[in-house]
Amino acid sequence: MNNFSGSLPEEIANITVLELLDVHKNYLTGVIPSKISELENLKQLDLSRNTLTGEIPCSFGKLSYLNKLILNNNLLTGSIPKSIRNFQKLTLLDLSYNNLSFPRLVMLQA
Repeated sequence: MNNFSGSLPEEIANITVLELLDVHKNYLTGVIPSKISELENLKQLDLSRNTLTGEIPCSFGKLSYLNKLILNNNLLTGSIPKSIRNFQKLTLLDLSYNNLSFPRLVMLQA
């Protein structure tokens, strides 16, 4: 714990070589910046145990090297983005203790 507070700055996306972003167990608030999806080398993202709100950005599907996504214990809402299925290297996904829902599936009748 570093006692970081406030929102996660969008400028973090300028660190293009970043492979690990771990700011769990702090006092971060606000939404998760969609610009994080520009971190094309990102392998692990841990934003757990903060008070982040809003939805998980759909643009996260662009993170093709991501193998760990940990967002548990926040105040996230909305549907889990369908783009998460683009994570081909994902070995750990923890979205627990949020208010998320699965995306609606359209049932087609034959």
